[in-house]
Amino acid sequence: MVVKDVRQNSITGESNYMGQRIIEVARADFNGDGIEDNLHFEYAWATEGTLGLGGIRVFTRNSSDGLFEEVELR
Repeated sequence: MVVKDVRQNSITGESNYMGQRIIEVARADFNGDGIEDNLHFEYAWATEGTLGLGGIRVFTRNSSDGLFEEVELR
């Protein structure tokens, strides 16, 4: 994957056939544990076709200095 664009709240990359953009939308304590979480919008597309899809992702961590982990949304 090649990074095509980096901005204050987003990153865009492309590989041979797909592109992807991840945009940070909000930071808040979504699960009430006192530690800030991140809400992201993700969009992916085919670079040589008409496929496009998007969705949201939430990332959290178990401590203020821990690694971020993706929350499974139901």
